[in-house]
Amino acid sequence: MHDKTATITPRNGAVASDGNPVPASGTDVENVPCALRPMSSAEAERWGRSAQAQVFDFFCDPTAPDGSAVTVGHDDQITVGGVIYKAIGPSEDQGGRGNVLRTPVEKAYR
Repeated sequence: MHDKTATITPRNGAVASDGNPVPASGTDVENVPCALRPMSSAEAERWGRSAQAQVFDFFCDPTAPDGSAVTVGHDDQITVGGVIYKAIGPSEDQGGRGNVLRTPVEKAYR
């Protein structure tokens, strides 16, 4: 299921002058096995996005290759294949078994 890897950059809560969240320095989680799948239009609307928006379900392992726990919070930055996405909601345990996290994300435009 996980056909890509991601770098997850948590946000520190601050907002830059251009309106983008400011990343927390030195806290990136790298090489997280992941997959991106287009989100259904109904699910996109649940997150306040139009059906035409570029929104995806981001799936990842709950543990990074270095053994640390992976968490994705609202507004965290996720980079997959050089493309930057922004979490539009928190991660949740997909299926309730603790082996896959699902996070709603949208393509970030800069």
